[in-house]
Amino acid sequence: MNSELDEEFIALFTKLPERVKHTARKNYRLWKEDPGHPGLEFKAVAGVDNVYSVCVGIGWRDLGVLRAEIIPSSGFGLARTRSMTSC
Repeated sequence: MNSELDEEFIALFTKLPERVKHTARKNYRLWKEDPGHPGLEFKAVAGVDNVYSVCVGIGWRDLGVLRAEIIPSSGFGLARTRSMTSC
């Protein structure tokens, strides 16, 4: 599986705290090696077609849209989660 980043994602990513950017980069590398790694919690978002999320760290997830085996982080990007019990 491949991924792409759009300009909007990159612009928003630069505004994140350094610790979140560091964890996002580390988990992206892990996702590229093993999308099924249990620590990433890579999964489809319930009730929304072709949208997937991945854990970026405590309280943060990244969302992307699946298009022909490419998951771009476009229009979604990283988001804080409300629950601290899971990403």
